Amino acid sequence: MPTCRGILTVATTLFIMGSAAPQVGIAGPAPTADTTATAGAADFDALESITVVAQKQNIDLQKAAVSITALSGATLAESNIVTPLDLNGQVPGLVITTSEGFNRSVSIRGIGFNVPQDDSAQTSVSYHEDGIYIAYPVALNSGFLDVDHVEVLRGPQGTVFGQNSIGGTINVISKQPTLDGVHGYVDVGVGSRDLIHTSAALNLPLSETFAIRMAYDQNYQHGYVTATAVPGYKGGYDLNNQNNVHGRIQALWQPGDDLSVLLRAEYAQARQHEAAGKNITDPDTDPWHESSDWPGRLIYNQQLAGATITYNFAAATLKVLSSNQEVNQRGSVNEDGLSLAVESVTFQPHDVEYFLHNSKNITEEVDLSSKPGGPFDWIVGAFYLKSRLTVGYDQYNVYPGEGVYPGNPTPDLLHVSTPDVAITNAIYSGLLYFQNVGVEDRESWSGYGQTTYHVNDALRLTAGLRYTHDHNTTLFDDYYNLFYPNTSIFLGQTATKLTYRVAADYDLTPVNLAYVSVSTGFKPGGGNISNSPAVVPFQFQPETITAFEIGSKNSFLQKKLNVNLSAFFYQDKNMQFQAEDLINFQGGVDNIPHVNVYGLEGEIAALLPYNLRLDGNFTFEKGRITSHFNALDNDAGTAANNQFIALYGLPAYLAVAFNGVGSPALNALRQAAYKDVYGNAPPSLPEVIASLNLTHTLPLAEGSSLMSRVALQYRSDYADTIFGKTPTYTAPSYVMSNLYFDYIYKPGSWDVSLAVNNVFDRAAVQSRFTNQFGGETTQQYFPPRSLVLSFHYQF
Repeated sequence: MPTCRGILTVATTLFIMGSAAPQVGIAGPAPTADTTATAGAADFDALESITVVAQKQNIDLQKAAVSITALSGATLAESNIVTPLDLNGQVPGLVITTSEGFNRSVSIRGIGFNVPQDDSAQTSVSYHEDGIYIAYPVALNSGFLDVDHVEVLRGPQGTVFGQNSIGGTINVISKQPTLDGVHGYVDVGVGSRDLIHTSAALNLPLSETFAIRMAYDQNYQHGYVTATAVPGYKGGYDLNNQNNVHGRIQALWQPGDDLSVLLRAEYAQARQHEAAGKNITDPDTDPWHESSDWPGRLIYNQQLAGATITYNFAAATLKVLSSNQEVNQRGSVNEDGLSLAVESVTFQPHDVEYFLHNSKNITEEVDLSSKPGGPFDWIVGAFYLKSRLTVGYDQYNVYPGEGVYPGNPTPDLLHVSTPDVAITNAIYSGLLYFQNVGVEDRESWSGYGQTTYHVNDALRLTAGLRYTHDHNTTLFDDYYNLFYPNTSIFLGQTATKLTYRVAADYDLTPVNLAYVSVSTGFKPGGGNISNSPAVVPFQFQPETITAFEIGSKNSFLQKKLNVNLSAFFYQDKNMQFQAEDLINFQGGVDNIPHVNVYGLEGEIAALLPYNLRLDGNFTFEKGRITSHFNALDNDAGTAANNQFIALYGLPAYLAVAFNGVGSPALNALRQAAYKDVYGNAPPSLPEVIASLNLTHTLPLAEGSSLMSRVALQYRSDYADTIFGKTPTYTAPSYVMSNLYFDYIYKPGSWDVSLAVNNVFDRAAVQSRFTNQFGGETTQQYFPPRSLVLSFHYQF
């Protein structure tokens, strides 16, 4: 962990350089129309007002009695934030990690998606686009497109948002069609590693009542990590490359002031190489080299069709949101991130995995909300989700010197390209050791209502309820029947839950707000994909949370200084986590009975003399498992396996390792390795997250300006599992520094910007992942120093 002196030295150095970096925390204004690039032009009389949706109510950010951060489209562009993963370091308490090359796990204040290897588990932080619930977490692989602003609400949103918002909500607000004329923008960015990033949008009124808005984004860039041992790639096989296309068309019909109909069609695709995952035992010490011999690939397609109908009655507004969503994702990944030659030295299994995901979802939501101005603000609504998730896996595994297992010789599940099949046959010789296809059907509906009573001009009381009924069925099938004949398993689970929110907020002055709240959240359970676990249940239970929060939002010095503070305490029941089983490779999702999390957060925005602006945020948080619970960690399980090999030999181990029941001797060694996790912190809970941003705006002739910004981000280390901060399970701390310059020529016309990310070229670890199915620990690094030069034209 870096010392305070070290952090101050970095900050002082960057300040002297007079540089810039992306703005975070209390962000720039949510732009209107097409003002993304020119939102950096500063007003030094007062901090801007930011309107957010908050809890489905348009309200000024400083008046919203919840913990919420808003990032404008300008801030996203300045910070080179193009996907949800890039939000790391931008929001208090937010941690987004990558696992197995394709999964995205989001955690806020230590409440998150701790089961990235189980496809039936639901997310803890809900994700919305313009109020539409995005049902499948893999959809986070899509980038941001034509964004007005992004809102991140912290804490359970179990009353009015989503299906399962126990940790918070990310709400992406896109720019909407308007009837006020033809306008749009064109962006072109070039940069390090052959980056070419183009985006454009066009708003086109076709009549006085009908308009369309079209947006397009294409991002191409070579990867920043090299797999050095892939056959046929003499210069190495690049990982973490970008080859993405994203398009959207929206149509607005607004025949009068009372009715509007918004239709949307959206498509996103990615054709990428595998994401990096450097094994912590990799003998190559270069953080951006992997000793991998596998050309992993990701093929991703997302489609979304939606409709939003809004009708204004005299005293209320009716809104109907419908969507039809589909995500297709397939490819392959090197699970251990190493080569067969390296694994031969360490005598560990070398494995790759082919995967197939298909998610089809229908969402329907209707709500009726009051117009502002009365003694009561209220909203009532109903939500419905119907989804089907189909997953398939072929996993190939080989120990050095192992003979050919009589399995399927080629990965026919995905019908992959010939080069992959050839390498599979050359390295693995048909050593298929895990295969399954799973189908999960989920049907969920809920009804909700929330009201705020204005006791007087200063005091407001809020109460809300939501009733959720969730039913899911899981079909697991060993479809080859190579190891266990007739192993199809069908499981069903129904859960109901009443969640609530009660809160009070009080205006101490017209610009100083205090609030207190108690809220609950619910995340449904599901079925595991293992067919013969001994300890891990076939079905895992729903997770619930009760959150207590007190906070204040304050403006001082004629709104030149904003200071927001909040303190929170969570009681989490049945926290879902990735568990290894007593039987090899039979792990899945299990539940920790009780976990507590508590912390303090703050955000600041200040206008300073000499055209300077300071923005920053911090989170101090801690958590502990408060119930005794025995679990088997990957290191201890592997040690037990190796002890068995030392006692009985490799052939004996191979004879029982994959049979689904183990052996009495092996099971006894693994049973002895179980440990009580009482007192450990939950996963993905760094004790400190902080950012600091200093911006200078230099006015030039004819309304032009030069904006310079420097940003520092710090995150302390944390455990990526429930087993504490051991050398294997600890994601290291980091300090990241970024610069940003923007020359704006006559706001509303064009500008040129330069972003320098990771200024000091630090090998900073973004996330760490441990495969709890008897596998390896890998980590992903932030990209090395990179430059992005962008040209923006607005019309």
